[in-house]
Amino acid sequence: MFCPACGRQLSDDARFCPGCGSPVTPASPETTPGPPAADGPVRPEAAPTPQAPQPAQPMPQPTPQPPTFEATNGTAQGMKWFKFVIYAQLFLSAAASLLNAFALFTGASYGDSADLVYTFYSGLRAVDILFAIIYVALAGAAIYVRMRLAKFRRDAPSLYLMFLAASLAAQILYAVFVMVVIGISPLDMFDISTVTSTITTVVLIVANKVYFERRAHLFVN
Repeated sequence: MFCPACGRQLSDDARFCPGCGSPVTPASPETTPGPPAADGPVRPEAAPTPQAPQPAQPMPQPTPQPPTFEATNGTAQGMKWFKFVIYAQLFLSAAASLLNAFALFTGASYGDSADLVYTFYSGLRAVDILFAIIYVALAGAAIYVRMRLAKFRRDAPSLYLMFLAASLAAQILYAVFVMVVIGISPLDMFDISTVTSTITTVVLIVANKVYFERRAHLFVN
């Protein structure tokens, strides 16, 4: 290379001119050639497509189990009456209905005078046979309602109330039919014990309606 001030030839690594003392800038190294440019415009690399978030899978819900006596015992809404109904009352009602049916079929309610009574009151035998069949049906209904209640079926409380009403209706209708066939006055047929029994049954129906309405959430099957 040459000195830019005096034009003297210098070595390639000289920093000052030995003739004039001017500083000398060393020649810059050649730029290293890079890779050849590709033909056409350079396209930026495609960004990865964001993945849509997958919806969360719902947690499996446990299958609702029918309530048990253990789950309800000791709560504010006790189940003692319910246990009495399914373990005692409905079985006793079924047994009483079968006994009434047997007495009406055989005339046992009239004792040894059954033949005389049926002879004197010709229509009474037909009434007794009819209501004997009704009482057999009530016995079967008592067992059916009991099974529905024990399994906490949704319609069980309504069926139980219908059974109580049907039992009361059977008693009243039988008394009315006998009164018409025999020809006695209502005062002789509906004595104090009969009226008391009727009122007690009506109160029982109302009380059971309130009782089962407060526990309707248990009967979901």
